[in-house]
Amino acid sequence: MKVLSIQLPNGMTGAVYGPTSGKQDDRMLFCLAHFDNFIMDLCIQHHGAGHLYCTYGDGIFAGYWFCLRTRHEPTQLYPLTPAQHTKNENMKAVRECVEWSYARVELLWPLINKKQAHILGQDSAMVLGQFRVMFFLTNCKVAAEEGSTCSGARMFACPPPSLEEYLAMA
Repeated sequence: MKVLSIQLPNGMTGAVYGPTSGKQDDRMLFCLAHFDNFIMDLCIQHHGAGHLYCTYGDGIFAGYWFCLRTRHEPTQLYPLTPAQHTKNENMKAVRECVEWSYARVELLWPLINKKQAHILGQDSAMVLGQFRVMFFLTNCKVAAEEGSTCSGARMFACPPPSLEEYLAMA
């Protein structure tokens, strides 16, 4: 099974797609989830069309997207520019934060790693509900307990909302 999520700079999970069959690659899931359009719509709604934020993804996502960026790869004829090198370094730090977010969910909810408990053909609705509740409760924990200790506040000066603020948004 596969789950694709968008991690926000404040340490919270902003969107989840899945779980789906593990037969599809992440690029296909990104397309099925319409995450690029989702991020673009959010940017336009809150900041106007002239200021699009982006999210970083693994190299598998390479291609043309409005709001998804991958690592710049040098070629023999075209070495990296200083700006591309800086973006790659920034992306490396961001990717570490994303991995911490996944690790947090796995640590809090060991059920997410039990393959025999997540067979989509048996009870898809229950498995989908379990995953969504795990991510929701993880966001609640980040908002309630982690505050300035979460990666978002430390790395991006972007603390999560309080639990009360988060629940009011949900």
